Amino acid sequence: MLFAWISHRRACYAKQEERRHNLTPLPPLTDEERTTLNLPIAKLVQQIKDGESHPTDTLNAYFKQAFKAHEKTNCLTEILTKQAYEWAQSVNTEGPLAGVPISLKDTIAIAGVDACLGYSSWVGHPVESDSPLVRLLHDAGAIPFVKTNVPITLFSFESYNDVFGRTTNPHSAAHSAGGSTGGEAALLALGGSRVGIGTDVAGSVRVPAHYSGVYTVKSSMGRFPISGNRTSIRGQEAVPAVCSPMARTLEDLEYFWKAVMGMRPWVYDHSVHNMPWRTVELSERPIRWGVMWEDGIVKPSPACERALRMVVDVLKTNGHEVVDVSPPSPYEGFKIGSALILADGGVGATAPMRGSLIETNDAGVRQALGMIRLPSFLRYIYTLWVRYIKREETYAGLLDVWHPKSVAEYWPWVGRRDTYRARWFEWWNKEAKLDFLLTVPNALPAVPHNGMKNGFTSCNYTFLFSILDYSAGVLPITKVDKSLDNVPLGGRPTYRNIIECAPYKDYDPVAMHGLPVGVQVVGQRLEEEKVLEGMKIIEGLLAQSGRKYDAIPAASWAYNKLTVGHGTQHEMLFAWFSHHRACNAKQEERKRHLTPLPPLTQEERVILNLPVSTLVQRIRNGDNQATDVLKTYYKQAYKAHEKTNCLTEILIAKAIPWAENVNKKGPLAGVPVSLKDTVGIEGVDSCIGYSSWVGKPMEADSAIVRLLRDAGAVPFVKTNIPVTLLSFESYNDVFGRTTNPHSSKHSAGGSTGGEAALLAMGGSRIGIGTDVAGSVRVPAHYSGIYTVKASTGRFPRMGNNTSMPGQEGVAAVYSPMARTLEDLDYFWKAIMNMGPWLYDHSVHNIPWRIVDLSQRPIRWGVMWDDGMVKPSPACERALRTVVEILKANGHEVIDVSPPSPYEGFKIGSALILADGGVTATAPMRSTLIETNDSGMIQALNMMRLPSILRYIYTLWVRYIKRDEVYAGLLDVWHSKNVAEYWSWVARREAYRARWFEWWNKEAKVDFVLTVPNALPAVPHDGMRNGFTSCGYTFLFNILDYSAGVLPITKVDQSLDKIPLDARQMYRNTIEKGAYKDYNASAMHGLPVGVQVVGQRLEEEKVLEGMKIIEGLLEKAGMKYEGIAV
Repeated sequence: MLFAWISHRRACYAKQEERRHNLTPLPPLTDEERTTLNLPIAKLVQQIKDGESHPTDTLNAYFKQAFKAHEKTNCLTEILTKQAYEWAQSVNTEGPLAGVPISLKDTIAIAGVDACLGYSSWVGHPVESDSPLVRLLHDAGAIPFVKTNVPITLFSFESYNDVFGRTTNPHSAAHSAGGSTGGEAALLALGGSRVGIGTDVAGSVRVPAHYSGVYTVKSSMGRFPISGNRTSIRGQEAVPAVCSPMARTLEDLEYFWKAVMGMRPWVYDHSVHNMPWRTVELSERPIRWGVMWEDGIVKPSPACERALRMVVDVLKTNGHEVVDVSPPSPYEGFKIGSALILADGGVGATAPMRGSLIETNDAGVRQALGMIRLPSFLRYIYTLWVRYIKREETYAGLLDVWHPKSVAEYWPWVGRRDTYRARWFEWWNKEAKLDFLLTVPNALPAVPHNGMKNGFTSCNYTFLFSILDYSAGVLPITKVDKSLDNVPLGGRPTYRNIIECAPYKDYDPVAMHGLPVGVQVVGQRLEEEKVLEGMKIIEGLLAQSGRKYDAIPAASWAYNKLTVGHGTQHEMLFAWFSHHRACNAKQEERKRHLTPLPPLTQEERVILNLPVSTLVQRIRNGDNQATDVLKTYYKQAYKAHEKTNCLTEILIAKAIPWAENVNKKGPLAGVPVSLKDTVGIEGVDSCIGYSSWVGKPMEADSAIVRLLRDAGAVPFVKTNIPVTLLSFESYNDVFGRTTNPHSSKHSAGGSTGGEAALLAMGGSRIGIGTDVAGSVRVPAHYSGIYTVKASTGRFPRMGNNTSMPGQEGVAAVYSPMARTLEDLDYFWKAIMNMGPWLYDHSVHNIPWRIVDLSQRPIRWGVMWDDGMVKPSPACERALRTVVEILKANGHEVIDVSPPSPYEGFKIGSALILADGGVTATAPMRSTLIETNDSGMIQALNMMRLPSILRYIYTLWVRYIKRDEVYAGLLDVWHSKNVAEYWSWVARREAYRARWFEWWNKEAKVDFVLTVPNALPAVPHDGMRNGFTSCGYTFLFNILDYSAGVLPITKVDQSLDKIPLDARQMYRNTIEKGAYKDYNASAMHGLPVGVQVVGQRLEEEKVLEGMKIIEGLLEKAGMKYEGIAV
């Protein structure tokens, strides 16, 4: 025993000294090396092939970063400096991995290098020859350069052994990086490698990917080379261990898979099937996703369930078929796998160990081995106690199978495994008919060190698919949030079994705050290509919605020590610097693109005043060139921006080539179109005012951008918005404040305020915005332009960015805006005639319909007051102007009292922030750092009050202040669970039904007329007082009605004063707050609009109604005059 202990310590010390010697200190990274570290593999290979980079320079960069990663996490085992530089000098530059440094799990065999796997008895016994995989990598031009840490026996999700020590999580030194490929995951997460290779028998690449925030696809047996490498349990094939790649990005993972398959691995390894890479096209048919929410053994933690739900929600939102599934019992599979994987009683895995009293083994493995090696009589007694005294069948069932087996016992279990696989095959293909199965990779995020003591049996979410030999990938989705991911207090005593109870001892969302959380995407056997496509779909949709996982930036993490748990002053300071750096960078980028141009010529002024229809005809006829038109509008947009700060992205570099190659046959041939910042354009940011989203360009054009370009239009600028998109004031720290084109002291509106200001100034004639509570209509009203808000399903919306992805209780819709009503009508027709349903699955196949209102009397209903905030004198005067001119021209105009607008407002308020504002504020670095709208801050503070304080405040408002209106809103302002949320959706549907009945059977109106807002444009920061004063527009989002706004008049300081006797007659807090901002003298000259409302999907009819009103005003000499160009 003493000799064994001395030998163990000597071997460990020798290996550690060898590693220390090879970890030569290197100089800091250069800027060029930082660039190299951030290159995708495909680009790195191309640069090396083109001679722009040399493999040794690339290797230098990755050695430096790998050493930094090792200093932080202790992730490396073998440093292959000498060999790697020799290989770099003679690299195959024609190979698909030319010059790419590759990291390898310690199990991978390289001639002359140890593969000790943490067993001290294997130290100093180098492998005699390269494994087939290493030979393939060399031939492909790759350079293996380091090997990475593992747990002894390879049976743990904690990578620790006495020889190399413990690998820590790259996000938290207190937590595991995963196992058994934990060193590889930590290295990849910190950018010390872009691709690496591990092995998986129960989750050994998938759990580390989940714990550390990287990507992997576990192969099926026979797809990836495995022969010739070391393992802890040789000959165990019942639950096959497979080699599989891991990567820092999904793009690199896919490239690496293709590269290895392109090298024909079956030529190198007899165990690999002759199966070349297959292109999988998933766009030709509907995709069906099954969701396994739990395995019946351990319920996923709130953090892991939230990640899975995020994926489910984004898939559903984007039209995928997602179904909950109940596959053949996962517990039965777990029993079969448990019976098979240690059927030898753990002898093979522990044989190389010098002794359990000398060599440290994983705490969980020790428990398993201890149970397996109990004398059969004691194990039988213990099983009886668990089954009949503790009433715990799940754990007792595992105890039944945990024992060493004879071959006669073993073979029947293999037969049961094959029968089980057959049942899954039948279920998948004939009953469920799935393309993919989605589930969590593990019930918990990364556990604290020694956590396997509690959770050693909590591995079934990955083990199941090893038992089935299915292809399964993991990609990071989100991070643990200490606020969102707590276990409900009532949930703690409800654990169903010992296996479930034990791992939850390690679940602490406060300590785990900031740790990665992944989702597992499963295909059937040998469907690696398909699984990668599924992962790409998920990540693409998350990226479009602004929720793509943010990895640790390569080469930058070392300058900000990562911590997990409560924020520190250091973190806050770093976040502050990051925020301001991002804001400054974006503003500088915008400044560079805002090139001053010479003054407008007379010919250019003529162009600016041409209606869109005329402009299109002139471009088709060759009277004007699209590039000249573009430059003209860019000049005017520049002037508009100087006055109002309305622009975010300047697309002139992209727009000129588009204009040169414009589709002259399209209905928008050569027309410059401006876009709200949310709209997705490939290669262009859609940061929507969040500094954390700066520098993260969209990966693809959205549906509306593709449609516009096919129609011949030329997107040329993007326009400003408020952060969170939930304000009528367009301000954010990244782009600053947009001012009203008529008054620099007032808001241009929001959330599409930049668009409205640009259109009003003539810097564009048509643009596109979004509306969830009035976000195109209020800016049109404030700035004096035209819009029609669409109903859901009428206008393309997919592929754009948003602050609240998945929020459909009150749906946000994309809608056009224009400088004139003529242009708005033309633009709507042009879009509809392009067949938008061919571009966006969410658009209904409803072609443009001709509406003729001249053949019958038209009946207009007027809603003078929504019961919450009485319209200001200016807004009431505009509405009265329209009513009087309609009456004067023989139209039937009646006052109406529709179903309570206040009830609708309550329903909408309950739905739109049912998450407590978490989604909209999640991208913000901190409320102490990043400026939010003052009204939004009030709403969020109210929602986040402890329920007892909110209850007391509501009582005070209701019974002391006697304000039932505001108290009613306080009743519904809180975060909700799904059951509560669904009840509000049901109320919304009932409310919509009441309006439908009222409109068609009681009022029998063609249109409802009302104000777009109680006030004209408010002064800056006015939302502090009037953040709830949005009922006149919000109502028609809740109803999903088509609703247009057109400018009617302007505020007159003489006509629009508030009578002195009215000042003390405010009915509620909302009305009183709104009127704090009303000042007819300060608002003199601001536009005032009227809202024209139709029923759902009546956009054509609403436009006709607006044309009637404007025609009568023009006939009477009262047509609104906008800002002259």
